[in-house]
Amino acid sequence: MERGKQDQNIQWRRLKTLVVDDYPDFIRTVRGMLLSLGLVNVDTATSGVEAVRLMTVRRYDIVLCDYNLGPGQDGQQVLEEARHRRLLLPTAIFMMVTAENTLEMIMGAAEYEPDAYLIKPFTGRTLHKKIQNLLEKKEALKPIDRAIRAMDYERALGLCEELIARRPPFLADLLRIKGDVLLMREDYEGAKAFFKEVSTLGRLPWAVLGLGRLKLREGDHEGAKRVFAGLIAMNDKVMPAYDELARTMEATGEYGEAKETLLKATEISPKAIKRQETLGRVALRGGDLATAERCFRETVKLGRHSCFKSPSHYVSLAAVLTEKGAPEEALKVLQNGGEEFPRDADAAVRLTIARSLVYTRTGQHDKARECVSEALEMVKKNPQAVERDVTLDLAKALMTTGDEELGKEILRRTVQNNHDDAAVLEGVKAVFREAGREEEGERLLEEAVEEVVAMNNEGVRLVRGGDLETAITYFAKATERLPENKLVNANAAYAFLAHMKEKGADDALIVKVRTYLSRIHRLDPTYRDLPKLAALYREITNEAPPWTTDSD
Repeated sequence: MERGKQDQNIQWRRLKTLVVDDYPDFIRTVRGMLLSLGLVNVDTATSGVEAVRLMTVRRYDIVLCDYNLGPGQDGQQVLEEARHRRLLLPTAIFMMVTAENTLEMIMGAAEYEPDAYLIKPFTGRTLHKKIQNLLEKKEALKPIDRAIRAMDYERALGLCEELIARRPPFLADLLRIKGDVLLMREDYEGAKAFFKEVSTLGRLPWAVLGLGRLKLREGDHEGAKRVFAGLIAMNDKVMPAYDELARTMEATGEYGEAKETLLKATEISPKAIKRQETLGRVALRGGDLATAERCFRETVKLGRHSCFKSPSHYVSLAAVLTEKGAPEEALKVLQNGGEEFPRDADAAVRLTIARSLVYTRTGQHDKARECVSEALEMVKKNPQAVERDVTLDLAKALMTTGDEELGKEILRRTVQNNHDDAAVLEGVKAVFREAGREEEGERLLEEAVEEVVAMNNEGVRLVRGGDLETAITYFAKATERLPENKLVNANAAYAFLAHMKEKGADDALIVKVRTYLSRIHRLDPTYRDLPKLAALYREITNEAPPWTTDSD
């Protein structure tokens, strides 16, 4: 095959490639094309499950994956899982191969942004050109991607500027990345000027989306809604605009409007499982049980081959069915959920609590109490395996089956670990409201929040007073008591870093700081103070933050 002038920086023989298709003849054809390009490390898979397994044990530089893979995972779900589990290196390219061009396929795949599409049939020349261009772009963007992952936004912005000045073929990608970085570093004035400047080049969807997100961060909900709605009117296939518009409407209490917005989005792109789940939740909150049931049934169906499969889909569907007066069907759904997650401790707790709530609603109080006791035993055996949102359901079940004191204690601890999370606090209020004890709930929230604020303020006072030895001992105990509180972990990390900045780095203290930073990143990767803490961590240790890896 005539390849013309090939970029000498691409070492083709070293590249590892995976071809995924359920037709062996097509695999042989593509494999031959790749071998003729000088690619010698070519693996193949005939199913999505096999492809994910291979990507788990080997880091590929190139993945060519057919969209329609027969029964099981399709190409969209392979890409979805690869992105979610970070099975692809930043420099890797994922190309979706398809003979289809239906709107559902295009929109579904586009949700997870493959690097390119290849429409069957294609030539070896076309394949070579796409691979070469994409690899060159990915290699050039690698330092920027690494800086972003490490939350080193100053460096990322500087690298963007350097590359933009060279006017590379992928200038549009660079401009979009620069806009994202400006928002990440909270340079709102800079972001506003940048998006307005870019808008002079034309109504670029990503720039308009950036302006809407900027208005949202500045608290201008009405302005944000106008921008997102205007973007949808301009281009009704920009799916993030629907999500942002619905999220903004929820924030302003317009639940009916949020539901209608998400309904339009799911009509265009029905395979986005998280959007279906959000629509189900919004519909249920507004009392639209028919829409909620349809959405949760769809999330259960889509989840069978998705990395986003969750026991909460079964729990939500069961709650809707119970509300509709179909408790037997609800219990069957929960049984199916147990079969889907046979060795998942968190799932077992969620599903058992959900069963207790069904039994409570149908007056079977003895069975409800048995389920709650079973769930409590599971939590005692493996408390770390239970996600934090399960605690609200457990507390609700306890309060409805008679163990009010334990239920209230769990709610108190939930508030203390999430005292600045409006959604969690509203969930706690809802538990008390449903129990007809709203005033008691308000008192519990107020006392629990005051206790956390006082505890945190004492530690901050020690740091500001320069008593760093006492401060790190104090915060070490505070994080043991409230391991899931982002603010307490952030201030603990700062106290330890301040101590090392004054006294010098210490391996034991570094381990502690890595633990606190990892917790914050796990709980909320967008936590406002995390970039500043990451920068201070880099300054003192000369290491990347703990959530990055050498491959980044």
